[in-house]
Amino acid sequence: MHPRKSALLLFVALACLVAADLALAAWSPFLYRQPPRNVGQQAWAGLLHRPSSIEGLDYELAPNADLVHREARVRTNSLGMRSPELDAVRASGSMRIGVLGDSVAFGFGVEDDQTWSAHLQRRLESALPGRRVEVLNCAVSGYGTREERLALEHKLLPLQPDLVVVGYFLNDPEWEPVQQLRNHFHAPEWWQHSEILRRIAYARRKSRIEELGGGDLLRCYHNTAGEPWRDTVAELQRIQAVCAERGVPVVLVLTPLLAPLEDWPSYAYANLHAQVMQQARALGFAAFDATKPLAASGKSPASLRLDESHPTAEGHAIIAEGLGAWLLSQGVLAPR
Repeated sequence: MHPRKSALLLFVALACLVAADLALAAWSPFLYRQPPRNVGQQAWAGLLHRPSSIEGLDYELAPNADLVHREARVRTNSLGMRSPELDAVRASGSMRIGVLGDSVAFGFGVEDDQTWSAHLQRRLESALPGRRVEVLNCAVSGYGTREERLALEHKLLPLQPDLVVVGYFLNDPEWEPVQQLRNHFHAPEWWQHSEILRRIAYARRKSRIEELGGGDLLRCYHNTAGEPWRDTVAELQRIQAVCAERGVPVVLVLTPLLAPLEDWPSYAYANLHAQVMQQARALGFAAFDATKPLAASGKSPASLRLDESHPTAEGHAIIAEGLGAWLLSQGVLAPR
């Protein structure tokens, strides 16, 4: 074929693809990995979160925030934590516990004093009279294990915690910025501007979920042959290692998916919980499954959930009571 004719055909094909892409964007936009539009008008993100200066961490909680979200008041201290200000001078013999995690540990949908971190502080101060206990809630909605490791290294460890608690939820191995906050703050890749290429990427993602999890996203995340689980294990190993270097014990707290779940014995992901607990202990974590106190409370899953992922205020209180009693029995509550 003559080179000029080949070039013309290529130009026509590209023009048709561009036209098809523009038509899809106008009449049938595809939301998967769609770059945020009108970023300046999306005040919900900027009110509580901001871009992070830490390399690899797209966003963080804004300091000194004070707003009502989902009918719950959310306040952050000057360090960007959902906790009261730290003592200007740390009391001798005081106990400082840092909590990492995502929206569950953050306390999505509940008041500041209703998170399990806040309940845990009161529970431990009651059990340890005369000792000042600080529980620093460093959790941020949308964070996975990688973001939690970065927050640990750059934010929490400089505050010299006596104990680090890592909140784990079954979506923590997510490998893409598909969660709303992640997508909002993550710089889009070039292909995300194409409706056609985003559809192709989504088809590949679905194929991967089918291959590794039989169509179940959480089982895909925890398939031991898959990259998401391998990366998560590597990040947990790094968390344990940097804590061990400083002589800081580290605890993993695993919270369950709460819906669709009608009764605790029928929980579909008990085997994934066992896998996570076994791996955490093998890496040197002490590990606590919050499903146990929730189930032992006699309350139904429906009565303890705001939605499929997030506990009610009562659910947070039950988690903190169980975790507090367990921590007191483990011998890890000693000031450094």
